[in-house]
Amino acid sequence: MFEASGRVSARNALRSRGRQPSEKVRDQPGIIHLSGALAGAAPSFPSNTAAFAGSFTSGAPIILALAACRYKPRRPPESPLESGFHASSPAVRPSEMAIFRSQSPIQSHISLKNDRSPVTSLSQIEINLPAIDRNVALIRRVCSSRGRPVGLCAVLKADAYGLGSELLAPRLEQAGVEMFAVFSAAQAEDLLRATNASPVLILAPVFELPSAGPLAEAIADSRAHFAVHDLDQAEALAGAASERNATLPVHLEANTGMNRGGVATTRATRVLEFIHACDALRLTGAYTHFSSASRDQERTSDQSRRFKEWLRECDALIPADAMLHEAATYATFRSSDFHAGMVRIGLGLVGIAREQLADPENCELAPYADELQPALRWTSSIVHTSWIEPGESVGYGAKWTAQRRTRLGLVPVGYADGYPVSLTNKAKIGVMLPDGARSFVPGVGRVSMDQITIDLTDLPEETVGVGCVVEIVGDDRDAPNHLPHLARLSGRITHEFLTGISPRVPRVIAGSPESQRRSAESSRL
Repeated sequence: MFEASGRVSARNALRSRGRQPSEKVRDQPGIIHLSGALAGAAPSFPSNTAAFAGSFTSGAPIILALAACRYKPRRPPESPLESGFHASSPAVRPSEMAIFRSQSPIQSHISLKNDRSPVTSLSQIEINLPAIDRNVALIRRVCSSRGRPVGLCAVLKADAYGLGSELLAPRLEQAGVEMFAVFSAAQAEDLLRATNASPVLILAPVFELPSAGPLAEAIADSRAHFAVHDLDQAEALAGAASERNATLPVHLEANTGMNRGGVATTRATRVLEFIHACDALRLTGAYTHFSSASRDQERTSDQSRRFKEWLRECDALIPADAMLHEAATYATFRSSDFHAGMVRIGLGLVGIAREQLADPENCELAPYADELQPALRWTSSIVHTSWIEPGESVGYGAKWTAQRRTRLGLVPVGYADGYPVSLTNKAKIGVMLPDGARSFVPGVGRVSMDQITIDLTDLPEETVGVGCVVEIVGDDRDAPNHLPHLARLSGRITHEFLTGISPRVPRVIAGSPESQRRSAESSRL
């Protein structure tokens, strides 16, 4: 059950004396490292550790290594915005270590470090804000192709797809986006803290409203907009608004074939009638969501047709100034027929769209998508090099064997950072050369928790070594380490890969003092 580590593993410490883990073991010398299954049972690991420690009476220190444990019990809800269980155990954060020293008689104590380590991470996500500015300007140009104004809603779900709302939102607000969208009320609170005046649309069904905090203030200022998915939710939302003497701006989602959220168009009229007659709700928008805009022109057009037919049927119940929207990033570049009054842009903000269109020949505006500029890079550094001989293998499971004398480089990025194991022996990593050029080298051996190994054999040893910057994800869409390409190699979609990058990898603004400081510290290795 326990993973061997250090001088004595938990399994060996117990079983070396012919006993099962539940039995007492006396006079066990040395340091015992616990990891693996004990850390994997994180919700109850303090009691598990204490119980395990009861097997030892010698005072030998037991070190529970949780260097990359990503388990985070949910904190108790602070408001009706959040739900979930109350975890009785403390959150385990990256780079924390719990240290237990057994005593006689047996006592237990778990100590967790809650402060951030002063050691600078050797990896970072760099966000290019000028590139985002250019992408916003390009999208506005695309949407003005028919000579009518079209609003831009910046979709920053899941903390801006894992890039950090606090970094992107102020710049997007400065660029003049008409609205933001997030999934949950909790995400809205984070976004509202980072912005000043722009309205925020919450896409998930919300049934209760907070009495204090950023969202409560935004409700009072009519900055918070709420999606309505069915009549029951509309009634609950109206009741909550009435209790606070508020009138909520709402957007009704019409389900035209996505069959995820929203109300079917055959039943949507009844919801519109309720909103129309309700003083606590004000219809400020109506929208639908396409299921296959990246690859299916016919299906997307059919959903759009259903949406427009429903709008015509309910015209008397929809205010003239209501914002109508149906296109997300891919539909925006598929056809101007889908632009309506506003488009919702997520990945397009960071320059990703064209790579995802399966049938660009059917996309009216695909050439514009080629002009988007990728706005993020994931960089790290080489921290160790070594030579191996032909026939020697690399990493867990010996998944790669050298066919020649090979120079290896170690990079401190692994699956705990969100770099998938499925990229083992598939991906290429960019090595930054002294002249500023990039050379792409293969990753070799299985992706580990905190590290990958790359083949440096064909690069000059005198100029490429410890401290050299490597590019895990690049900002060149034609390069082998471009995000959509890596996502396909790993068997994931781009959204999943991006949002799966661990929070322990710092997000920084490219060219900022913070970014430059981190790069300088890495180069001093």
